[in-house]
Amino acid sequence: MKLTNLQRYSPEELHMGDGIQYFKDEAGEDWFKSLAKFTKKYALAIVESSGVICAIATDPSRLYPAGLSVVEVDELPEGIDNDSLGEWVFDGENVVARSYTSAELQEQASKTQSKLLASANSTISIWQTELLLGTINDRDRAQLVEWVTYIKALKSVNVTTAPDIEWPTAPAE
Repeated sequence: MKLTNLQRYSPEELHMGDGIQYFKDEAGEDWFKSLAKFTKKYALAIVESSGVICAIATDPSRLYPAGLSVVEVDELPEGIDNDSLGEWVFDGENVVARSYTSAELQEQASKTQSKLLASANSTISIWQTELLLGTINDRDRAQLVEWVTYIKALKSVNVTTAPDIEWPTAPAE
C-alpha cells in the first residue's frame, strides 16, 4: 500500500466529522478511508522525492501525512529509531541507510563546526571579561589560551573534505 504526496483537502462529505484535517493523495485516495488497506507491520511517512523517512508507526493513523507519502513494510533494519529517522530512506522496497551527497556532508560539517565554535566561545566568555578587567587568575588565563587555540583549530577545519574530517579535541574543562 502506498499513498503518494498526501495533501489537505475539504471533502464534500465529512465522513470523520467536523474539525478534522482530511488528506488525499495524488490519485485522489482519502487518507482515512485508506487506513484499513495498510496491512504490514510498519507504516512510514517519507519525502517522496528522496525517500527520506520522517516518521514510523505501527498504526498508520498515528502519522501526520501532510506533504508526505506513506508506504508500508514488514521489517526495519537494526538501529533505526526516532532519533535517526533522517539517516534512513525507503528505496521503493526496503529501508536502507541513507547515502549523503557531498554537499549534504559539507553542510552537516559546517553545522557541526558552528555548534562547536558557539560552545567554545560560550565557555571562554567569562575569562575574556576577566582578562579585560584585569581580574583573571593564572589558571583561568592558561585555560583561556588552550580554548583560544582550540577555537583557531576549529576555524581552520576545511568542511569541504567531509566526511574525512578529524575534529580537534576540546580542552578539558
